[in-house]
Amino acid sequence: REFYRQTADQEPIIRAYYDVYLQGKTLTFIRENCQPGDRANQLGVKVYPAGRNQPPRRLPDAGDYQEFYNLGVGLDGRCLGVIRLPDYPIAHIIVGQGYTGTGGYALWEEWHSFAGPGLDDIVAALRENSRQIARRADFEVFWESEDGGAKRLIYYKSDCSRMDYETRFYLHIYPFDPAALSPERREAGFANQDFHLPYYGGWPDRQCFAVVPLPDYLIAEIRTGQYVPGQGQLWTAELTVEQ
Repeated sequence: REFYRQTADQEPIIRAYYDVYLQGKTLTFIRENCQPGDRANQLGVKVYPAGRNQPPRRLPDAGDYQEFYNLGVGLDGRCLGVIRLPDYPIAHIIVGQGYTGTGGYALWEEWHSFAGPGLDDIVAALRENSRQIARRADFEVFWESEDGGAKRLIYYKSDCSRMDYETRFYLHIYPFDPAALSPERREAGFANQDFHLPYYGGWPDRQCFAVVPLPDYLIAEIRTGQYVPGQGQLWTAELTVEQ
């Protein structure tokens, strides 16, 4: 109770389904009027290190989802828990709650920047500085490349629904030279890099984003979209990204 009182007297860095407090390198999650369902779903944090050649205009690559540990869940009708952040410098975190398991789906996620621009500023700079190659179903798709040859596709949607977040993306990559493909993919003619959004990004502040690394070979065409297995495609786009 003393730990709760000392923590709750501070200003949270995030006010959401849980209030989240920062004390040194420790995050504390507190929810008043805790219900059994609140205890059933795991909380956690995605950590994005500072530096690592990430200009302010870039959304970060997916961070590791670190598990939540309980400290007296159910204390006087409250949920209470803590997680220790890594010691290295941190640029951003996404905290949230979701189903357990690698790549589990979020029930809610919120973004916090420790230094530099917030999520809205980064997205505005992304639109200004990156090449937008498609807009389908309110998803914007951007192409980025670095001097060292690394390439990424960025998917972004504001006002993102749970269906947007949980529905699978397909990503088919056609190289200029079919020999660049693995033997098992050469007959199909493309690399299959389908994914769920939680694996490559997040759902902070009801905004979906995914940052997807691409192969280093020369790409002729990309076909991407979302689909529901057994029901068909929700949207599709054919993208020519290199000449």
